[in-house]
Amino acid sequence: MTVVFSGDRRIHDFEKIEEQWEFWPAATLRCRSLGIRRVLVLNELAGEISSTYVRDFHTNLDKFGFDREIRYAMVVREPHARGILSLGIALASRAGWDIAIFSDESAAGSWLARPLP
Repeated sequence: MTVVFSGDRRIHDFEKIEEQWEFWPAATLRCRSLGIRRVLVLNELAGEISSTYVRDFHTNLDKFGFDREIRYAMVVREPHARGILSLGIALASRAGWDIAIFSDESAAGSWLARPLP
């Protein structure tokens, strides 16, 4: 499954959190129903990014409807946003999530294609 987030980032952290609550539970249910265990996330959002939001979101992925049986690869081409999001991805990965961040789709696709546990 490929998910594309584009447009302007929401300004307030509570708006971003609300947006995630609205999207991920339904996306995860769809993945489960179709047997999808790999998700490519293309983050093409523009604008300021909050390190507080990134930390809070990625340390609570289960509360936002993510599934530990699914592998997630995030592609963020913009270097500044990728740097900040890398913090959250590292926190999630250390907590046992099968998740990584990349600057291009090719590398993300190769990583996603690895055998699942």
